[in-house]
Amino acid sequence: MNSSTAWPVSLICLLIAFYLGFQYTVSKNDASRSEKWSHVRGVIDLVGMTKKIGRGGIYNYSPHVAYHFKYKHKVYYGHVIAFPDPQNFSEEGAQAFRLKYPEGRQVSIYFDPNSPTNSCLQSGDSGNFDSYLWGAIGLAAVSVILLFVRAEEGESASTSYLTPS
Repeated sequence: MNSSTAWPVSLICLLIAFYLGFQYTVSKNDASRSEKWSHVRGVIDLVGMTKKIGRGGIYNYSPHVAYHFKYKHKVYYGHVIAFPDPQNFSEEGAQAFRLKYPEGRQVSIYFDPNSPTNSCLQSGDSGNFDSYLWGAIGLAAVSVILLFVRAEEGESASTSYLTPS
């Protein structure tokens, strides 16, 4: 990669790294706050799975839910499973999720009493933060490496230009 393309690619990698780092921080903060939330009984209205083909032709499943609960004589609706939402279940994991949260089942819903529209099915850290964190670290490293390569190429180009032939 020449030095004229290394800088923009490095900048793009760095911006994506900052975005992933921001997502990691927001999800980690939401998970931490949800541990202190109140909970009430609510009802699962809808459960769905998105099926995607993954590595090696193996299918991955990502769950989606809709639920409602009543707090202070008002009904609230939510769709957040956990912070961050779980993804990439195996077929067995998807089946276990459907068994745990079938449509019509009463379950505990965790919600922020100061803002009941913020709710989830599982409070606390769901343990799915690795992809955000490793993605941010990896892209930041790529950005630094690209800048270093650019600096090295620029240095060698400038010394060869100054050396008489």
